[in-house]
Amino acid sequence: MDEWVRRAPELWKTGLPLLASEGVLSLTLTLTTLGMLFKRFNTAWAVMLGLSGAFATEYFSSPGTYGFLFVSDFMSRQACLVSDLLFIGGVALMWVEKRNGARYLPEHFALMAAMNLGVHLTAKANHGLAAFAGMELTALSAYVLTALGDGRRPEWSAEAGMKFLIFGAATSAVFLYGWSWYFGATGSLALTNQNPGTLAAGLLAVGLLMKIGGAPMHFWAPDVFQAGPSPVAAVLAGPSKLAGFVLAMRIFPQPSAETTATAVAAGAASLLLGNLAALRQTDFRRLLGYSNVAHTGLMLLVFAGGGGQRAVVYYLSLYGTINLLALATASFQQARTGSNDLNAWKGSGAGTTGAAAWGVSAAALSGLPPTAGFAAKVVALLALWKSLGWAWTLFALANAVVGLFVYFKAPYHIYFHSTEKSAEVRALPLDYPILVAVLAAAVVFLGVWGYGGSL
Repeated sequence: MDEWVRRAPELWKTGLPLLASEGVLSLTLTLTTLGMLFKRFNTAWAVMLGLSGAFATEYFSSPGTYGFLFVSDFMSRQACLVSDLLFIGGVALMWVEKRNGARYLPEHFALMAAMNLGVHLTAKANHGLAAFAGMELTALSAYVLTALGDGRRPEWSAEAGMKFLIFGAATSAVFLYGWSWYFGATGSLALTNQNPGTLAAGLLAVGLLMKIGGAPMHFWAPDVFQAGPSPVAAVLAGPSKLAGFVLAMRIFPQPSAETTATAVAAGAASLLLGNLAALRQTDFRRLLGYSNVAHTGLMLLVFAGGGGQRAVVYYLSLYGTINLLALATASFQQARTGSNDLNAWKGSGAGTTGAAAWGVSAAALSGLPPTAGFAAKVVALLALWKSLGWAWTLFALANAVVGLFVYFKAPYHIYFHSTEKSAEVRALPLDYPILVAVLAAAVVFLGVWGYGGSL
């Protein structure tokens, strides 16, 4: 302790560049909270400006460590940069939805900033307490955002938020208990190639599986995707999941035989259950919830083999953008038809921009060229082939075929499922088409530019 006090000025000086982006996010959260008192203060634009500042600060910062709590390396830096960009997209979607009838309060935007701060802390955590603090800040913000909802189905949002909170609190308690066993086994909470033992690893795995939405801790995902706000579902499937995997790879840098077996079992169950359950869904948002579980399963298989860290980070970086496009396109269709049910979308069409967005979204989620989904799938399958062999690669490919039937359900109902009476739709202002067009272009651009396997 005396050494840390003596070195405090040095740590403060070296830690400023590392934690500068978190400082920008904290300032954004503070100003946004104060701005709630003034009606003319635009919280949406304030948060987007703050997130842009955090991205710029993170981009120009240098790798390093801050004492024993945080570290900035390839994985954490990539996760933070991707998180800032996807949260900007999520807040933009929230702002567009608000302009088209959704009830979003200034608290929604402030909680989005707090959630992104939690993602940053989780991704950079190099100590058990820092990891727990980052995960809880992310989770608590997500619980409240889910319960607040978007004002369209308040009873559904409240139920989903309560389920999310109860399940999350239980797994957080198990996760924290796992850190106590970790400390007992290693004498430290530092994440530096420690061997925590089987029990500690199992308890920590419970909390990590809940955070990334993997089976059997996936039960919250379908309800939150269906009843929570679209932007919240987008950042849970993108930045939050990416930060959770980064933390898992820091806790288990070289998976043991037990860790590998657990990850393979959870990955196979997630991939199979997610795809098969998604096939039966008629609510498109709930379908995306099970899709989220399936994509987690593929990444668990890549993680299980060891050595696939860059493939996991690369895949989830692209998947976050794809999922944001899918949810923005679904939000666009909901605003036109007043429903998320595929049966209500029959014969509704989507216009030229909507048709392009649906095509890109379905192709990207299925892993078809020339989208970002194809680039991500190639990198993931190659890593899976090298680590676990051809059998698990064929298993993943078979599930990808099932995914074709899952993700093209919505375009089929909208354009090719004829009905005696076409769905009634309402015209929308240009902000929705512009947003989905920008996201669709980004997914195609990342597919062409990101095919080399690096971002």
